[in-house]
Order: sequence, then structure tokens, then C-alpha cells
Amino acid sequence: MTTSHTKTQRQKARLARRLLRHHVPLAVLSMVIVGVIWVLLTHEGRISRLTVATAYAALILLAGTLLLGPLNILRARPNPISTDLRRDIGIWAALLGVAHVTVGLLTHFPGEPWLFFFNGGRIPLRLDIFGIANYLGLAATLILVLLLALSNDWALRRFGTQRWKALQRLNYILIGLVSIHALVYFGYEDRGLPFISVLVVIVSVVVGIQLAGLWKRKRKQAVTGGVDSNMALQ
Repeated sequence: MTTSHTKTQRQKARLARRLLRHHVPLAVLSMVIVGVIWVLLTHEGRISRLTVATAYAALILLAGTLLLGPLNILRARPNPISTDLRRDIGIWAALLGVAHVTVGLLTHFPGEPWLFFFNGGRIPLRLDIFGIANYLGLAATLILVLLLALSNDWALRRFGTQRWKALQRLNYILIGLVSIHALVYFGYEDRGLPFISVLVVIVSVVVGIQLAGLWKRKRKQAVTGGVDSNMALQ
């Protein structure tokens, strides 16, 4: 058996494991989250319900990608630079995020999506609260697509560990942009306290666990007098 054949067999086995252990459960989880929010918003139209539902599903999975690293540190478990589980959660977060943007562009201005970003006034750009929220969402979408493109072995080899990890840390900026975008939109659309509360809880948990992981990493470095390359938070 040749080396290339053995490598191909390993890759197929790895893909099969990821499909069974990660992608199927993540697909089910995504549908459950979307389904629950869909039911909670029965008083709204289908497009609006699907927009909010995919947004929350994407946010929850994005939070998951930011929790795995610090949770490994807190439990004193190995925390490698990249894992299949973290990648696969990120892939589903990105897919749901793109779905949210696609469906969201069908609201407010059906058939005229440019009106989310431009108006017919003296200043062509929308600089009101609604426009700013949309620009924040656009920036978040670009980062999301970039992170999706990086979620593979080729990108890790191409950029190298340090540069790849530096790009992956855009996740922190991403969740900040998403949070502000959501808060502004919820105020604009008057979603009510329950939806805002869930958003605040999710972000607070991420920030709290991240800070706890950072504290433990710093404490370990102080004890060992060095830097553990496997202690990256994300």
C-alpha cells in the first residue's frame, strides 16, 4: 500500500468521523434552535422569523467556538491551535450567519437590498442608526466569510501556525460587531427585553469564560516561567 493511498484512507476516515460526530449533531442543533425561535415569533412574518432564528443560531455556535479553548484550559486539558470540532462549529456558525444575511436582505426593502446601505439624500451613505447597524453587519459578514475560508488544513499550512491563529482571533472582533449590530437592530425593531436578555447572557458567558481562561493561563505561565504554545484561548 502506497503512502499516498494510506493518506487518502486516513483523510476519508477523518471526514467520515467529522460528518457523524460533528456535522450531523450540529445540523440537528441548528434546526432545533431555528425551530424554537420560529415558534416563539409566530406573530411575525416568515422572513422576519427566519432572519431572527438564523441570527441566534449563528450567535450560539459562534459563542461555542470561543468557549472551547478557555474551557480546555480551565479543565487542564490539551488545547491545540486547531481542532476539527472547533472548525466544524465555526463552519456551521458561518453558514447560518450567511443564511441570516441572505434572508435579512429580503426584509424592509424587498428587491432593493442596496437601500440597507445607501439612500437618495445629499449624502449617499446611510449614516443613521439603521445604516450604521447594517455596516456593522456587513463588516461582521466579511470576517465570517474569511474565517470560513480559513477553516481547513490547506489554510493552516499556507499561512503557518502564527499567522493563521492571528487571523482566527478576528473571532473576538466578530462577536463584538455582531453584538452591537444585534442590540441596535433589536432597539430599531423593538424586539423586547427577552431577546435582548438572551443576547446579553450569551455574550456575558463568553466574556466571563474567556477571562477565566486567560487568568488561569497567566497563572500557569507565572508558575512555569514560560509560555505554553498549547494554551491559546480560542
